[in-house]
Amino acid sequence: MGLALRQGKAARLAEGLKACFNEAHVMGAYQYYEFQAVDRPLGRDEMEILRGFSTRARITSTSFTNEYSYGDFKGNADDWMAKYFDAFVHYAAWGTAAFMLRIPSRLLNMEAVRPYIGQAGDYGKPIQASDVGSSIVLRFCATEEEGWDGSMECGELMGHLLPIRSELASGDLRALYIGWLRILHEGNDIEGLEPPVPPGLKSLSPALVDLMEFLRIDPDLAAAAAETSADLVVTQFEDADLERWVAGLPVAEKDEFLVRLMKEGGSAAGIELRNRMAAGRSPTGAGVPGVRRRIRELLDAADRVRHARKEADARKAEEARTQIQREAAAARSRRLEVLATRIPATWTRIESLIQARQEKSYAEAIQLLDDLKELDLRRRVVPDFGRRLADIRTIHAKKRTFIDQLASKGL
Repeated sequence: MGLALRQGKAARLAEGLKACFNEAHVMGAYQYYEFQAVDRPLGRDEMEILRGFSTRARITSTSFTNEYSYGDFKGNADDWMAKYFDAFVHYAAWGTAAFMLRIPSRLLNMEAVRPYIGQAGDYGKPIQASDVGSSIVLRFCATEEEGWDGSMECGELMGHLLPIRSELASGDLRALYIGWLRILHEGNDIEGLEPPVPPGLKSLSPALVDLMEFLRIDPDLAAAAAETSADLVVTQFEDADLERWVAGLPVAEKDEFLVRLMKEGGSAAGIELRNRMAAGRSPTGAGVPGVRRRIRELLDAADRVRHARKEADARKAEEARTQIQREAAAARSRRLEVLATRIPATWTRIESLIQARQEKSYAEAIQLLDDLKELDLRRRVVPDFGRRLADIRTIHAKKRTFIDQLASKGL
């Protein structure tokens, strides 16, 4: 049998990010929205436009953040990503989690993205992409009926996930493959080949680990997916290499980059320069895609990984139980050694505890009696144990709680 694919409650709305949201917004349910500008700050006029959508939101030159317990976001996330922002994260208490990125097309083109997103315009997919001017907007979505129980606080989500933008812009496509894995949670009977398997799935960056959690990717499925992934090779540049390469650029290209740096800031232009330099160092770049498998083979591999993990977990649990039992037996042996030197005082202590008529005292008295019984079985050093236990039962016969507890202990 293949991986048991869970049927998500992903909404199928007409366009864009709305496909990631539940078909019926739950009034009174918590929602978190955060937008982030990276390549350029917002102007004052733009901030005033955004303020018109909310009087409560925290708006800065690089961000828009708001939380809702009643009501809903009044803007359009697709429009805002096209006009103002480079990243967006949304969480709703009914189980929706969505993450969007805008990346210049010169750093990530649709040709590279298309194998991971299925048919163009299929807004029901957990990973989607669209051309917006000179950029690509990516959408990662997940919806679970039981809600999202991740370890990250909502206010931490953007900081955890935003580094993925630089990774994608630098040619690292692992986030796209992780987003595609979410598709296997959303439907049944998926056929065909998996998309190109990017290198480095065995050693994810912290941001990609967080994306796995955010999208609730099955860890066993992820482990199976990584089996054919090559090692990630990261190109390192020495300062002298950078200086020589930049010195060799035509003056017109240098002027173009300087103008862009002044207009756009250094993030995108700097990544593009590094990409161009790395491209000239093939094949020591990011590595080559792994072997592509049929989706059924991938799902069967996930079942195999799951079975092996459960067996390993069971072995570890059994080893832990055995160790606990071994330590408990050793501790009792040490306790019995001490008890053997204090037998008369122990009988006196038992009687005192029984007279106290308290649950805690009864439990301690019964434990001492059980220890005396074990000590007598091991070393025969407790004279008349059977008779004295019978006397205790007779003397305290009316203490039904105590007598019942004795019986449950086998005394």
